[in-house]
Amino acid sequence: MFGLKFFLVLEALLFLFTCYIVLKIGLKIL
Repeated sequence: MFGLKFFLVLEALLFLFTCYIVLKIGLKIL
């Protein structure tokens, strides 16, 4: 149970980090 919750949190953080990188690259292109 703990491992599953930890995995979900890790996935959410990875998703936010990816969105942040994409936004930074997008702003550089613009």
